[in-house]
Amino acid sequence: MSKELTAIIKSEGDGYVALCPEVDVASQGGTVAEARANLREALALFFESASETEIEQRFCSEAYVTRVEVAAGQGSRSFGVECPPHSGGARLHRSAKAR
Repeated sequence: MSKELTAIIKSEGDGYVALCPEVDVASQGGTVAEARANLREALALFFESASETEIEQRFCSEAYVTRVEVAAGQGSRSFGVECPPHSGGARLHRSAKAR
């Protein structure tokens, strides 16, 4: 059985951090592709080693990823950080379903 899960990947320091919010598993890598591959491996290990009870307790069947706009201080101050372009899907809502 396989599941389609959400991967949120963000730049951190000299690399990238990848998070799967449905089961709160994270990994990292030097590139976006490496972080994604490492997250896939961490998820596989989690599902192989976790008990059914732990999986049920941690699993959130829906994860919502969206953008919000907020005032961030005085004027139009920039944070001075550029985010990399999206790599992969751009869905804002994804339900994790067994495939």
